This record gives sequence, structure tokens and C-alpha cells, in this order.
Amino acid sequence: MNKSFLLLIFIMSFTSFFSCTTLFQEKSMNSNAINFNEKLMNTDFFSDNDSFELSKEIQNHDFTILNFWFPSCSPCVEEIPELNNFYIKNKKTVSVLGIQLIGLDSQKEGEKFLIKYGVEYPSIADSEGKLTVKYLVNVFPTTIFINNDGEIFRTWEGMITQSNMQQILNDQFSGNK
Repeated sequence: MNKSFLLLIFIMSFTSFFSCTTLFQEKSMNSNAINFNEKLMNTDFFSDNDSFELSKEIQNHDFTILNFWFPSCSPCVEEIPELNNFYIKNKKTVSVLGIQLIGLDSQKEGEKFLIKYGVEYPSIADSEGKLTVKYLVNVFPTTIFINNDGEIFRTWEGMITQSNMQQILNDQFSGNK
């Protein structure tokens, strides 16, 4: 096969895997969240001596939100203030975790970004992409909603707003899916 053809196939595959989108697709899912315990990224609010254990967060909150992102993804960057403000308003009942896919951007670039924008919720680096694969993330940003039974009840692909998050949680809390 022609080398340029193989290169084109690789670039198309890579681009589709790391695609960023401002459009959203909402999926209902009823599956159990996969537990993990990871060191947090160094920010103004956390250090790499701190860790995030999903099962503990699920037990201690009504809802847990996982947000998959990376700094060079424009829609990811645009939604970070929405996630941060939502977290600040709801942190007693809702846990939020940013999960940065490492590849196009380094962990240090992610930490600098989080500090620059004053992100108060914890974030981890998915340096090998294991969580991205386990949670079947193929669009960035992707936001996954987990209830306090550890069940994934919604996945949102693309940019999300505070009002979108609040509506999803309200619907889940009231039993409307």
C-alpha cells in the first residue's frame, strides 16, 4: 500500500478518536461505574499527595460527575467554567472530577490550565488512556453522571452547561429519565 494512503488513514483515525465537539449527544445508560483510585493533579486546591477514589465519592454524594477533557480541545475549554461554577454551587451533594486525557497536551499543561482558570474541582491525568477506554469515551468533552448507587445513568457527549447538568440531575432525582 501507498505510504501516504496509510498516513491518511492513521490521521483520520487519530482525529476521530480525539475529536472535540460543541454539539451534544445525550445517552441514557444503566451500567455500573468502574471504580478507580488515582492521584490528583497539582492545582491551587489539590496536590498529587491527594487522591480520588470513585467508590468513596459515590458513597459521600448524591451524584458524581466525571468530565473527560484536554486543554487543546476548544469545547472542553469553553465548558470548564460551567463545570467549575456548577461544582462550587453544589459541592455538598455533587462530586465532580476532571479527567484529562494525556497525549496532545501534557499533565503539566493541564495543571497550568486548571490553575490559570481557578478550577476548584479535582482533576486527574489519564496518562495511558485507561479510564477513557473503560468508560467508552470517544468524543471530547464527555460528561458521565453516576448516582449514589454507583450506576451510570447518563452520558453527555459535547459541551455541557450548568443548566444541562442541573436538568439531568433533577430528572434523575425525580425519577424522570
